[in-house]
Amino acid sequence: MLPLAIQPNCMKQGLLLFFFTIALSIFGVSQTTRISGYVHATGGETPVANVTVAGPGSTTLTDDSGYFTLEISGQPETANLYFSKQGFNDLNRDVAIGNREQISVGVVYLPAVGEEHAGKDAVTGEDRIPVITLSGSEDDSEPGSENISGILSASRDPFIEAAAYNLSTGGFDIRGYRSESEVLFNGIPVNNLENGSVYWSDWGGLNDVTRNREST
Repeated sequence: MLPLAIQPNCMKQGLLLFFFTIALSIFGVSQTTRISGYVHATGGETPVANVTVAGPGSTTLTDDSGYFTLEISGQPETANLYFSKQGFNDLNRDVAIGNREQISVGVVYLPAVGEEHAGKDAVTGEDRIPVITLSGSEDDSEPGSENISGILSASRDPFIEAAAYNLSTGGFDIRGYRSESEVLFNGIPVNNLENGSVYWSDWGGLNDVTRNREST
């Protein structure tokens, strides 16, 4: 008769374990993690609005300041966030969740489509490459004493602007600060025979050649 007396206790323990497991599952599912952050355009601090941010079981859009909040249910170990908007490259980012309820991912930078090949800024649309335009009267005018060396060195880099196409008493190498590179005029080396340096002042008259050119 002893086995029969033990059976009710075993059934009670089994039922308690079953209900305890169900309670833990419901509690785990009810836990949510809130992920927040900002979306900016790559290369600046300009916020990007209306970016679709998708996570496990949840989707949202960024506001005018680029801010977003996303609630993830179940508290998985990691959550994959997917950022997408027309005109920008899609971006995936994994976020470790663990047992945290509030997570800030800071600023997420979204690259524009073809930004590395385009000559315009992804957000403002302005040209990053200088463009020189001449009217008809300017194009037909005589060169005279106009200085065109600035056109030849049209660049926004201050070092190249100071060194390229501007001969001076110092020896500049636009690849660095030293003047140990070899310079050839019509295939003939013109470096100093004693130390191998380049002294641009030896040909300072070339400034006048490029400044006062005449076409015949």
